[in-house]
Amino acid sequence: MLKNSKLSVVFFLILLAGFFLIPVKSNSQVSFTYTAPVTQKSGIIDSIASFNSTLTNTGSVADTYDVDMIEKPPTPVEWWLRFCSSGICWDSTTTHAPIPVSLGPSESGDILLDMKPYTFGTGNVTMRITSRTNPSLTDSITFALYVRRGDANGDGKTTVSDVVFLVNYLFKGGPAPVPLESGNANCDTKVTVSDVVYLVNYLFKGGPPPCA
Repeated sequence: MLKNSKLSVVFFLILLAGFFLIPVKSNSQVSFTYTAPVTQKSGIIDSIASFNSTLTNTGSVADTYDVDMIEKPPTPVEWWLRFCSSGICWDSTTTHAPIPVSLGPSESGDILLDMKPYTFGTGNVTMRITSRTNPSLTDSITFALYVRRGDANGDGKTTVSDVVFLVNYLFKGGPAPVPLESGNANCDTKVTVSDVVYLVNYLFKGGPPPCA
């Protein structure tokens, strides 16, 4: 009887030791990277500017991520925003929720952010990624779109071509900037030769940039 009791105790201790030796899945196996080649752009009124980013599961286990769009002031409320991933899109005309993206180890997913400005100014939008397996694991990227006056020819940048465009408009009957205020580089509410001088100073003499 005593012998059987000792065997039972030994057997119980072996089971107990085996329990503590069972490997436990650790959050260290959960990781990801979130990257974007471009985070800042110059925009044009009433034209969509797109930002691309990539989410990659760098962990050793599959995971699902919440992809969310967070507006950060002073993004003008008139601007239209949209983000898409895994075939799902949300835009600023609807109440959006995070988009779930499931990825296996070493898999990547593309995330698209579109911004369409209707006013001059700066739009800042942050895309945030959160792991569902380990919610404390998050990352984010802030994208900025700058829409400034001074881009008279509407090519998305301010160069000497805009000076030539304004000169043609003001003195040679050339086409007007679209919208007209894009040629108003100094923000005095008018498009005149003063804007040509302002752009020349900015481009060649280190003067202040066109106003927002």
